[in-house]
Amino acid sequence: MSFRLVTLKDEGKLFVFATNTNLKPRKIRKLFRKRWGIETSFRMIRKFHAKTTSKLYRLRTLYFYMAVMLYNLWVLLNYKHETGIPVYTLKLHITLSLVLSFLPDLEVDHTQDKQPG
Repeated sequence: MSFRLVTLKDEGKLFVFATNTNLKPRKIRKLFRKRWGIETSFRMIRKFHAKTTSKLYRLRTLYFYMAVMLYNLWVLLNYKHETGIPVYTLKLHITLSLVLSFLPDLEVDHTQDKQPG
């Protein structure tokens, strides 16, 4: 396999790419920038992904979709807040919200639900 090395000086930085295309250096940089954005997105989605040892495909798929939703929420919140919100902060708020939403259920007296023997 043959390839060519392409260099580009842009924004005071030197970029070096190995490519098997005949594209111009600026086009190559634009394509690589998009690629890194996608890879960064998947790396960040993994930060929201639930840890599991389950082999159930549906459960693992559900966890992935939930991670994507949380990632998108995080992106939206960071877009609206100039200072940015760390991933762990959002995860902590969501975890606390879930735990607190179950507390009223724990206070219910379920002994009245049982029929006398």
